[in-house]
Amino acid sequence: MRLSLCILVFLLFYIGSCSKNGKSIDEIPKDCEELQALGIIDSFAYPIRPGTIEWESLENQDAKWEAVNVPDAILEDMCTHGLVYTCANCPLFLMLTVYNNIYTGFVSLRDHINSFNELINREDAGIELFNYYQTLFDTTWQSIGQIESQVQILHTEIFFAQQEYLGKLNVSEELDVLLEAYNILLDKETHQLDIDCINGSYYLTCNILYYNMEYEPLISFIDREELNDFLNDIKPISDETRDSLKYYTELFLLDNKK
Repeated sequence: MRLSLCILVFLLFYIGSCSKNGKSIDEIPKDCEELQALGIIDSFAYPIRPGTIEWESLENQDAKWEAVNVPDAILEDMCTHGLVYTCANCPLFLMLTVYNNIYTGFVSLRDHINSFNELINREDAGIELFNYYQTLFDTTWQSIGQIESQVQILHTEIFFAQQEYLGKLNVSEELDVLLEAYNILLDKETHQLDIDCINGSYYLTCNILYYNMEYEPLISFIDREELNDFLNDIKPISDETRDSLKYYTELFLLDNKK
């Protein structure tokens, strides 16, 4: 009888400890800052991925779109930090660049995949994308020569460069992103990465300077040289154009040191 009483007391204590302010532990809001501080990423683990039998059995593109949507209950509870990783690791993330222009690809992801639509609505999406961008380059540095790593970095820069995300940053944060993108550009060029990957850095820096910082010298250069195809759709540019874009970026950073 004594043992049963002890067990009963323990169970009552345990049940009580699993509630807070009258709520069950499942109802307590997730502490995203604490999870991030602990290095825990609550991203969605896609059960079906390219290369699997299940993926190959999907009959059409609509079925693939459906396969990468996140269950609503999981999505609503997901931290923005985890949501960024969910989008960046989505099996269809590279669909961003398969259309005639970048923004069409961006809108297609938003309209077909609920995690991408949700990310746009998160106020901290811009800063969390910046955190991911920094971490991505740092963690892939050892394998940066591999084409898969370069492709992921390129698509992250293109994705991040859209105003839906850059527009969520304040001026100080925009300057931080610009400086980081510039430093990554220098690393890419030093290690002679693929030119498309290098252009991703130019695309990101130019979008910040043109649309967010509204830097007149760069705006005049892009308009004069008719470079809107690059600014909007990362079309090929010459070495001379890259040198000029770098010059204006360096000039702006020199004039706006923190």
